[in-house]
Amino acid sequence: MASSVNQKPRRFSRSTLELFMNCPRCFYLAHRKNIKTPAGYPLTLNNAVDKLLKAEFDIHREAGTVHPMLQQSGLTLIPFKNDHMTPWRQNRKGIEFQRDEDHVFCGAVDDVWLNSHTRKLHVADYKATARATPVTAFDPETQPHHRAYARQLEFYTWLLQKLHYDVDEEAYLVYATGDSTRDTFDSTLHFQTHVLTHRCELAWIDPALENMLACYYAPTPPEPGANCATCRYVTAYLHAVAPTSSTDIP
Repeated sequence: MASSVNQKPRRFSRSTLELFMNCPRCFYLAHRKNIKTPAGYPLTLNNAVDKLLKAEFDIHREAGTVHPMLQQSGLTLIPFKNDHMTPWRQNRKGIEFQRDEDHVFCGAVDDVWLNSHTRKLHVADYKATARATPVTAFDPETQPHHRAYARQLEFYTWLLQKLHYDVDEEAYLVYATGDSTRDTFDSTLHFQTHVLTHRCELAWIDPALENMLACYYAPTPPEPGANCATCRYVTAYLHAVAPTSSTDIP
């Protein structure tokens, strides 16, 4: 695993770990063979909500005040004001933890809040969706996308703890739900926004990272993932058009 002299350490982001958790084979092909899974369409409306929420909370960061939304939830959390916040939010930078000379783990966080009483930090993330009823509960046990959100919050919390910040394992989602039941659009989306709480579990992260690195350095890729839509499609396609060479896929 050792890198050569002057070689930069390999960077593994939060999204890279999520890809591994979903399908080790797709992770291997993407990061060892540079065979990327097809990208989805950009979630531009979600990104707009994310950007505007960041700008809104930044007002309170500069003022050192609690956002009214948090006050209504009984929370005394102030957006954390720190010179690192800008790089922590950048996708190609993020919170960086260099575990050793060969490996850096990183992730771009949406926000970090400071508890004015305990002086501990809390990770926060912004999410947006549209449905008939607002999202008012966080349910990682039954909702697969909520489980992914939980891993996201937990990984950011882990990163900050590794950098020796005093981080509470209670994290938050600011979840904005666009109302899809209105009779007309009128060039306006109406949102209901709720603050959801998640108690992070961090014990899975170190073993998952060790498994990810073992997969990365393996000489051959893992078997296709039984629950991976990409693997199922590729396998079915190869059997359909080239059945005699289906075992030759990388």
